[in-house]
Amino acid sequence: MLGQSSRYLFYLRNALYVLDRRSGEPVLAFDELERRTGGLPLKSAPWGKDAYRYDQGRGGLLMLALDGRVWFLDGDSLALREAPEVDAARYFHGDPPAPAGSGIAWQAPGLARLPDGRLLVFASDHEARALERGEALPAANERLRRQRLQLGTLDWRSPAGNRLTPLLDTAFLRAGLLPDPDSAEAVAKLFDEPAERERQRPHLPPEPQPPAEFDERLERFPGPRAFLAARDAYRQERRRWIAAHEAWRDRVAALEAAADAEYRRRRDEQAREQALYRRYAQALPGGASGLARRPWQVDGNWLVVHRRSLAERSELLLSSVSAGGHLNWTLELPVEYPERLFRLDGENLLLSGRAEDGGRVLRVDLRRGAGVAHRLARGAGAPLRRIEWPEARP
Repeated sequence: MLGQSSRYLFYLRNALYVLDRRSGEPVLAFDELERRTGGLPLKSAPWGKDAYRYDQGRGGLLMLALDGRVWFLDGDSLALREAPEVDAARYFHGDPPAPAGSGIAWQAPGLARLPDGRLLVFASDHEARALERGEALPAANERLRRQRLQLGTLDWRSPAGNRLTPLLDTAFLRAGLLPDPDSAEAVAKLFDEPAERERQRPHLPPEPQPPAEFDERLERFPGPRAFLAARDAYRQERRRWIAAHEAWRDRVAALEAAADAEYRRRRDEQAREQALYRRYAQALPGGASGLARRPWQVDGNWLVVHRRSLAERSELLLSSVSAGGHLNWTLELPVEYPERLFRLDGENLLLSGRAEDGGRVLRVDLRRGAGVAHRLARGAGAPLRRIEWPEARP
């Protein structure tokens, strides 16, 4: 997928293909472009695919011909012109611009966290009970599992309240959820880690202040009797301060000791929480990373990619499941090995993959469970050939 305009998709596989966004049909023949430009580079040419760049700013596709000239194909009108203003040496040797469309990695996750905090996970009923207890699933038989889409809550803080219930009775084989392409870079933690415990400084009472030093100069007093009375009063006040200060020090020591004890208790609590957190995080599919993308929803329906059987080359299926637990449709995809998926808009995707007789390009309507499929014939410049593709079945 090189890029897309409001009307067309620009796709490269051995040769350049321009497809209508709505119908998925090819609209421009490669040999016509080759004739008009004097020979565009094929995959076997020295620069191969790097000679094609979809430029979002210019709104079209830039192509480097074998004679060194640069051509521009307008993304909306498909008008072709030479583009001498483009420095080929700079433009075609740098990092390519990001394609106009969201690519979705094929690794469809087996679980996701919904915005309301609930988890959506593929698991058998036995596995669901194990997950509720924080027990790791066995990895050896992962490909053999017959799993259902389970929805519910898992919280390591309150295991007794954990519940996972099947969203629908239908079981899936080797299944995953298509992630939302708009959140391709935004992964969400499935569980919040235990909070770090810090020692809380206790609130200490103010320190008693000593009385002002006694001035023993006799001339400050009217006579010896007054001097002795003032000195005795000072000494009594100082003794009271010493007693108050000792009581204050004992109080501070007790408060600090209580703070230390509370800190040790909280650290022990954190250690227990960390162990429980790791236990639940490692039990989930994907292990301790605890990360998952938001699932892609079309009209509130989730998209499940799965296989028809456990056979090595079993048919690849795409199903739509409503949030209420209804299986809307299941569509067989005419590819054995998917490679890349691209979001065309909120309800259509483009999928490329391989089959026995060559490559495939599929455009799938995710509302109706229908689409258009073309076979990529072997050899550079070979035309796209539309193939029969049955409608989805309920």
